[in-house]
Amino acid sequence: MKIGFFYVPYYPLTMGRSVHGYNLVRALKKRGHTILSCLGDGDPECIHYERSRAGAIRLARSADVLYIRIAGRPVHSYLERSTLLKLLRPFSLPVVWEVNAPVEELQGSYPPGSERDAMIKRENSKRKALAHLVDAGIGVSDVLKRYISDVLSIKKSYFIPNGSDPALFDPARAAETVLDRFPDTFKVFWMGNAGTPWQGIELMLEVAEKMERLDRRLLFLATVGSTAPFVGLFGTVWGIMVSFQAIAVSKNTNLAVVAPGIAEALFATAIGLVAAIPAVVFYNKFSADSAAISQRLEAFADEFSAIVSRQIDVRS
Repeated sequence: MKIGFFYVPYYPLTMGRSVHGYNLVRALKKRGHTILSCLGDGDPECIHYERSRAGAIRLARSADVLYIRIAGRPVHSYLERSTLLKLLRPFSLPVVWEVNAPVEELQGSYPPGSERDAMIKRENSKRKALAHLVDAGIGVSDVLKRYISDVLSIKKSYFIPNGSDPALFDPARAAETVLDRFPDTFKVFWMGNAGTPWQGIELMLEVAEKMERLDRRLLFLATVGSTAPFVGLFGTVWGIMVSFQAIAVSKNTNLAVVAPGIAEALFATAIGLVAAIPAVVFYNKFSADSAAISQRLEAFADEFSAIVSRQIDVRS
């Protein structure tokens, strides 16, 4: 079967929705289907058409079915409008919607007010009108399945929880993801699906918060280590200035005249070094410890993701 795939750009991988699109294409390919795309993102698993209206029309004429991702944000409304391609072949081109959110999701992205309410009403009217052309809907949660059947009045509705593949986070496959773009940063990966009430997200957030607090403390040590010598140097210069002023006032270069200023200068230098040397030493140590902790936490995140993924497979 040739599937016309209208999805948010997902290749190379960036975030949750792109992981879903990536996995979906490969799962369909594994089952013998051909994926037609005009996303323009270069996924080697797809047959690509020009990213234009003409390219979309040629794709629709070649496809056996259209698979369209539906989200709540107006920025992705062009995906909803691709449903109109069914009019080219109204009796021979089925359309399937993957519904990820109702229009009311906009309430979390826009400030309350008449403008937001009017936008939601307008987008709802468009979606319900286009839904008349849809043959089946897939919800990523049971709530969205009911939304598809009850609100959008699509007769065939299904619930298929989405999820991810832990193997995608293998460093050996970094070129396919964003992993190689941020090699020296701490990363937390959330793996789960909309069918389970808890996916460990609280645990992952707690880990990220702890790493952020640790980074702030390391920043303080780095700041002390780099600035303390300059504070000591300032004290040195100030002490020497005091010594020269004493010479000018007394017109005498006796050691008793210049000694107090020089002593203050040396004391300020010593204070700066006492602050800087331990700060640099502890910064280097804690930085190395932090990197080791990050690696252990990343390994834990991968292991946790694999466990959740196996549980999902067992349930399904």
